[in-house]
Amino acid sequence: MKIAVLGIGGVGGIVGGFLSGYVILLLEKVFAKLPQNLNGLKAIFLYPLFSTAIVGLVMLGISGPMAAINTAMMDFLKGLSASGAVVLGLAIGCMCAFDMGGPVNKAAYVTGTAMLTEALAAGVGTDTYNFGTNFMAAVSAACIVPPLITTFAVVVGKKYFSQEDHDAGIVNFILGCTHITEGAIPFMTKNIWPVMPIMMLGSSIASSSPNICAERVMVFIPVTIEDKNATTPRRMGQPRILYFLASGTMGSV
Repeated sequence: MKIAVLGIGGVGGIVGGFLSGYVILLLEKVFAKLPQNLNGLKAIFLYPLFSTAIVGLVMLGISGPMAAINTAMMDFLKGLSASGAVVLGLAIGCMCAFDMGGPVNKAAYVTGTAMLTEALAAGVGTDTYNFGTNFMAAVSAACIVPPLITTFAVVVGKKYFSQEDHDAGIVNFILGCTHITEGAIPFMTKNIWPVMPIMMLGSSIASSSPNICAERVMVFIPVTIEDKNATTPRRMGQPRILYFLASGTMGSV
C-alpha cells in the first residue's frame, strides 16, 4: 500500500512503521502456543498475512486524520516562508537535528521531498519551483551539518574524546558528505543537553542560508540551482556548498 495514495505523507508512514512493529510483537504472543514445528510457517506466512491485514485496515481507518495532519504541517512550513529564510531555516534546522534520523527528522525530510515533487511538476521559474527547491536544499543542509560538527569537534578538541569517539567522528565526515545524519547520534546520546542544542543551532544556520537552491545538496556532486535569468536550471559547484555547510558547522562552535 502506498502512503501517497492515502495522502498521509511522512507522518502517516512513521505511524505505520511503529504500528507494524507493535503488531508483530502482539502476533508473536498470540501465536506463541502454536506447535514448535510451525515456527517456519509463522515467519513466512502467518506474521506477514495477519500484520498486513491489521496494519492495512488501521491505516485506512486513520488515513483521514493523518492526511489532515500532513497537510497542516506542510501548510505551516509553507507559511513560515513569509517570515523569511531565517525563521523557516530555524524551524527546518531544529526539526532535522532534533532526533537525527528519527520521526521528527523524517517528517521534515518527507515534507521536503513532497514539496520538491510539486516544484518539479510546476516547472522552472515558478514560485512553487523556487520554494520547493529551496526548502529541500535547506532540509538537506540541515541533515548534513550534525555529523560534520562531530568531525570538527574530534579534530580540534581531540584530547577531550576517546580514541573510539575520535575514529567515529572522522568517519562522520564521510557520512555527513553523503547525507547520513545518524552518525552523530552516539555523540548526542552521551551528553544530550549540550550536544543537541548545538546540533540544532548548526543545522539552523546552514538551512537559513538565503541563497541555497537545490534539488539535493551533497558535497560530492554538483548541485542544480535555479537561475532567475535562465529558462533552465544551472549547476552550483562544491565550493559554495562547502561555504554554507562550514557556516553551520563553525556557527555551532
